[in-house]
Amino acid sequence: MSTINIKEPSVVIREKRLGTINAFTGTASEIVSRSAKGELKDCKRKFSQCLGCNQQQAFCQLAMIRDAVVINHAPIGCAGEFADFNFTYRVEQSRRQLPPQLGRYYSTNISEKDTVFGAAKKLEETIRLAYEREHPNAIFITTSCASGIIGEDIEAVADAAAEELGIPVVTCNCEGFRSKIWTTGFDAAYHSVLRGIVQPSEEKSNKINIINFWGSHVFDDVIRRFGYEPRYVIPFSTVEELRHISDAVATIHICPSLSTYMGAGLSQLHGVPEVLVPPAYGVAGTDRWLRALGTILGKEDVAEEIIKEGHEKYVPEIDKLKERFKGKRAYVTAGAAHGQALITLLSELGMDVVGAAVVFVSLYVTLIVTFESGMRNLHWPGLPESGVKDSPASVTHVTVSTL
Repeated sequence: MSTINIKEPSVVIREKRLGTINAFTGTASEIVSRSAKGELKDCKRKFSQCLGCNQQQAFCQLAMIRDAVVINHAPIGCAGEFADFNFTYRVEQSRRQLPPQLGRYYSTNISEKDTVFGAAKKLEETIRLAYEREHPNAIFITTSCASGIIGEDIEAVADAAAEELGIPVVTCNCEGFRSKIWTTGFDAAYHSVLRGIVQPSEEKSNKINIINFWGSHVFDDVIRRFGYEPRYVIPFSTVEELRHISDAVATIHICPSLSTYMGAGLSQLHGVPEVLVPPAYGVAGTDRWLRALGTILGKEDVAEEIIKEGHEKYVPEIDKLKERFKGKRAYVTAGAAHGQALITLLSELGMDVVGAAVVFVSLYVTLIVTFESGMRNLHWPGLPESGVKDSPASVTHVTVSTL
């Protein structure tokens, strides 16, 4: 079981915490068998600038907190992502009928001279400037390769600023070279929120946490059928809302590759149970997901009602699609969680899935979240149990790549 330790300023990288690999070529049954035994090993590869960056993934979450400032302690080139995330921030505000505002993003603009003489003073000045301009309710400091090489005590700077300003000032250690697995950046952002913002709750609310990027609120109707209210985090949350996510009755993962660290942290530190099944793809997958949620909430009868209604409404139409798709060949390329679920979905539709390329694998091809909760025997529908030689469905080859 992977333990979440918020006393440490830096998150454990996924290579160590989950045994994540980003390169594997072989059969689907082989990767399942070897991962169940903990025998998957990442091959040594040279540095590549074609991969995603830990810092970028951390920024993509923290930058969407509505009343926080994010300071990128880095050379100005690392601020190239500011415009992209500000565009997303503005567009998604409009979709949610939120007051329009610009993202509060700052760069310390570390120079070559700073790498020699230090940039702590620049960081202190930037924190004060950002606070005077924005009056945020929290400030996050994302690190970079340059700040990591300098080796300054950024944690001390943040602690001093928090005491001076009277708001949380939290470091997010996400240097690009810390991990070859770019999703470690998501973990770094959630680690910062868990240790610097989230507070213990005295009693449970009627909220269910849905850890998401910034997509549409597709779970609203289902969650309300169970008698609860959805709470989407982190994007478009406020600092105050994030303080109270420990009072939820459950946590749902839209993408396990994104959110397992936050889910595991809330479970271990605050007793918030996770829905530990693959994403709701296909009829069987959706049934399984609804039953798992119903079990956690103690409302299995509601889950069965929703399943019955869904079958009556959609299964006849799906059966028509099966006739059209029967015999068609498909190749899946996607992120780990969604890619694996799509294999099952396409097989369910009668298609012949001839192969798959997923971005990375964490110890097994089953479900990333299961390792963090110690449940090693949960498998994706259609995938073989450990030791079974037959390939899942018609998949005979899997390539794990760094797309």
